[in-house]
Amino acid sequence: MDGIPWKPLDLHGLKINVDAVVQLIVDTKVLGVGTIVRFHEGQVIVALSKPVQEYFRSDEMEAKAFFHGLNRAAQLILTINQV
Repeated sequence: MDGIPWKPLDLHGLKINVDAVVQLIVDTKVLGVGTIVRFHEGQVIVALSKPVQEYFRSDEMEAKAFFHGLNRAAQLILTINQV
């Protein structure tokens, strides 16, 4: 979704953005996932990046990143209003 600008949320809302990347070394099977949760004015509340073993299709990688981001938000008792 490149080229789509970030839009602010309603007052007191939280938005989660995720991304995933594959290391371009054959046989490593390492995927990096990243998540950021922002307050309605754009301030970062939570940022997470981590390596994940294995290799997935691009849609599965994004889902994996989303899972890790929502899991972290749940641990911090944050309610996400927009993805």
